Amino acid sequence: MKPFSSDEHAVIADAISRAERTTSGEIVVVVARASSGYFFFALMCVALAALAVPLPLIHFTKWPIEYVYLLQLAVFGLGVLIARWERFRVAIAPRGLKQARAHLRAVEQFLAQNLHTTKGRTGVLIYVSDAERYAEVIADDGIYKKVSPEIWDELIEDLTAQIGRGNRVEGFVAAIETCGAILAEHFPPEPLGEDELPNHLIVIDGASTDGTVEVLHGYRAAPGKRGNAPGIVLNGNILVIAYVPDQDIFGRPSSAAVTRYLEESL
Repeated sequence: MKPFSSDEHAVIADAISRAERTTSGEIVVVVARASSGYFFFALMCVALAALAVPLPLIHFTKWPIEYVYLLQLAVFGLGVLIARWERFRVAIAPRGLKQARAHLRAVEQFLAQNLHTTKGRTGVLIYVSDAERYAEVIADDGIYKKVSPEIWDELIEDLTAQIGRGNRVEGFVAAIETCGAILAEHFPPEPLGEDELPNHLIVIDGASTDGTVEVLHGYRAAPGKRGNAPGIVLNGNILVIAYVPDQDIFGRPSSAAVTRYLEESL
């Protein structure tokens, strides 16, 4: 995934701000390089391939068992080296697995970004995972009661078509504007309404093998909203987050039910 430039960040952030001025809803855009590392699946495939090596050699050759064993080790070692290549891991992962992992990460981000804590339950997440070629919109309960899922499907189709043509910024801006128009129709702005969530593009560059560490770009700490929460290090406009299951990214306990929520939603 080509990194977003500062100008692209600014364009998307401005689109979010303009859209939210017309509604009491909150819009968050998250782009992930990949929703999973797929290490386990890749290593499982490598192990199965290595286990299959002796079968033809034993039946069709007269190689000593020591040679067969050494070849088996060599195949496994080579497979492990190849499995370090992210594109290989993503390529061999089944489509269903990739979609499931991307959806799971989208739900995690919905909770991590505190979209479920907005007033009136009017938070909307636009999530795109590059490696899986996956896009999804998750709207909170207050919106789902008034907006048909087919409307979000059309938004996703337009967004993915734009990204496929190489117009990712234009696609995100159009999706944000469409989302703002949908929210404005059902949730007009409140006279004294406040901007509950930051209006920035959030880019997840990667995750560790166990998925506990992420690096996000374009996410600045807002005065009065973010303190020195456990696991957070702010350096310029890069926020490094050590994910704590019983806390949100601000160190608050509002996402304590994340595990139970995920189990119930899947």
